[in-house]
Amino acid sequence: MARRVTVRSSKRFAVLFAGPALLLALAVPLAPAAAAPAPDAAGAGARVDAARQESDALAERYFAELDRFQVVGSEIEATEQRMADIRAESEGFRVVVAARALRAYKDGGNVDFMLGGDDITDVARGAKLLTAANERDDDAVAQLGLLTDDLAARRAELERSREAQTAALEELKVAQRRVDANLRAAVADQQAVAARLEAQAAADRAARQAAAAAANPQSSTPARVASSAPAPPAPPIDYTPNNGSHPNRDDPFLSCTRHRESRGNYSVVNPSGPYLGAYQFLQSTWNVTAQHAGRTELVGVPPNVASVYDQDDMAWALYQWQGTGPWGGAC
Repeated sequence: MARRVTVRSSKRFAVLFAGPALLLALAVPLAPAAAAPAPDAAGAGARVDAARQESDALAERYFAELDRFQVVGSEIEATEQRMADIRAESEGFRVVVAARALRAYKDGGNVDFMLGGDDITDVARGAKLLTAANERDDDAVAQLGLLTDDLAARRAELERSREAQTAALEELKVAQRRVDANLRAAVADQQAVAARLEAQAAADRAARQAAAAAANPQSSTPARVASSAPAPPAPPIDYTPNNGSHPNRDDPFLSCTRHRESRGNYSVVNPSGPYLGAYQFLQSTWNVTAQHAGRTELVGVPPNVASVYDQDDMAWALYQWQGTGPWGGAC
């Protein structure tokens, strides 16, 4: 699953020798400085949680809209296939009718060949049957034409629906970028608060050690005072590929999906989406999954250039979160 990035801050220590002059200076009370607002770790954490909840809620809307988009696309494909079948069926009727007419013409209008009859009654019956067959086929062709018109109207309606859903998806992507920015800002604020709290704790330790040195000037052990310089802010989290084998790489669902989507090619690109990588992620789907999984360093990284481990990790996170839906319910 996701690897947590731990930032280790180095601490510098300076040695301070407590001489008489320094002790005298320490004994003189100093005017209190204006107190800076205390960092609020709980508030920073609450802001991160709220931003993450907003991101997840928007992602749920995105996946619901994406599912509807895929359903409409499948219905459009089925409609177009049915229309193609009807056109083929209509053409078949026309060929049969034309063949009957041609054969009747070649036989001089006699239709006894159809029934094998010899007398005039059989011939008349055959002619009547030929006319009825042709009329029946003409009616069938007409009915198929009406059905084709209905399907064409339905396809146009579905196309309009797909256009509206495409626009909705684009709006959600824009909103998701805004929410992602808020989340990154909240995380950065949380890290800054943690750094300030660490600096404050270091300053408090320094003050206690200085006070202990003033109270015990004969101590054989010189007091060590931590530097009160503020700790540097946490560096931004950049993407560093995780290598190795993901623990769920051989899970039946991942194996099946990977084979079905890309034949296991982690660098493949299908321009129709574009769909990227072994699991054929849309970039927007990859981004919301990375945010949900706490892998913010993966946001914006093209799936097909991410490491094998990270592609497996994002596919597993999405599967645990949304099930098989993002892959059309397959595997």
